[in-house]
Amino acid sequence: MRYPDPYPHLIGYRVIYRQPHLGYEAR
Repeated sequence: MRYPDPYPHLIGYRVIYRQPHLGYEAR
């Protein structure tokens, strides 16, 4: 899934918090 998550519903929510470009990629 390639989309930015506004809320921490994925495992990589901490990654999205710092790096959104790695958030949806690392998932």
